[in-house]
Amino acid sequence: MYARRQAPAAKPPEVLLPVKLITKESESQGFLGKNNNTFAPADMSTVGVHFQFAVQNNSQQPDQVVAIVICSDVPSEVAVVLVLASLSQTRITTGLRALLSDPSVVKVMYSVHQVAYWLHSYGLQDPTLVKCVDLQLWYENAVDRTILSADVLQIAAACSPEPATELAQSMHSFKARMSPLSFEKWTNNPLPERIQRSLAQTAKLYATCYSNLRCSLDKRMNLTCANMTNTRWKVAVFNEGHHSIWFDPAADNQPRSLEYLISRAGGESAIELPKLELQCELDSLLELLPESYRDAIREVGNYHFRLVDICVDVGRTPFAYTGKKQRVLLAQDGTVVSKETVNDIIMNLGGEMRIGNDNRAGIDRQLHRISVMRSKTDE
Repeated sequence: MYARRQAPAAKPPEVLLPVKLITKESESQGFLGKNNNTFAPADMSTVGVHFQFAVQNNSQQPDQVVAIVICSDVPSEVAVVLVLASLSQTRITTGLRALLSDPSVVKVMYSVHQVAYWLHSYGLQDPTLVKCVDLQLWYENAVDRTILSADVLQIAAACSPEPATELAQSMHSFKARMSPLSFEKWTNNPLPERIQRSLAQTAKLYATCYSNLRCSLDKRMNLTCANMTNTRWKVAVFNEGHHSIWFDPAADNQPRSLEYLISRAGGESAIELPKLELQCELDSLLELLPESYRDAIREVGNYHFRLVDICVDVGRTPFAYTGKKQRVLLAQDGTVVSKETVNDIIMNLGGEMRIGNDNRAGIDRQLHRISVMRSKTDE
């Protein structure tokens, strides 16, 4: 009797998302005319909105948005891809303003800091955000409060019930984003179909993540995330697209997104935050050095604020650096550092056992670092 080996089941063919590519002014005008001057898809309750940035070659200017993608979580729904190079700025801002303020549609985005500031500079100022959710904020507050900038893989893994193998298919778009086309290629060439599908899949993944997590969250959490996203948008504009963090006194001063602290304070636009003070305690560091070195450093005017580095290298003259190309000689007679001097400093530190494999040892609760470099003979 022979057993016939069963052939593995054939994988279902990949379903390509239908894409509506808008690259001409007449196309955007027609689309907005049919949709009441909004980019919101008709009869869709949740959409992902992805803003694709590209680098401008040989330019000191910040990255620019080259495409905006809007897609729902419905498998067969058409994704709208707007390539901005030849589209009217006025129509883009009009359609986006209507979309962001539409109370019938949840807009799911990712890491809105850069987006908010770019849109502000582009001409979309002071938009009304209604039911807009940043997935990073949801992850920080609902999954892991220690992760302030969750990547899309982390968010997708927390939101999606799909096995990792199926999820990988949805993630190909983010691999493409790791090496985005340059700004010039977005403006001069037809957009390749693979890039169109990648962009569509990205926006669709945002919406799918939200739809998968929504059933496990109550309305209060959804409202909280929307309010925090609104706050993040405003703060990001003020901070020119940078992430804002502060320290949570209720959690041992662990860093948290500023939007979380504002939300916990009841949504006030201004909250009282503890004043940060930089405590520069140098005595414990200076005590490691020979007395003559300490005396030379203490003779430097305002050394508590000026001192940058102390370099004690065997066979060389010891110096303290107080700024760029500014240094103070620690041995007035020109004596070079001996191996015995370095050994004494290491013993004051606590011995070689205080020096780990990364050649660093620090004093607790200080901002300073003691760096130790070994010779080729491991001395």
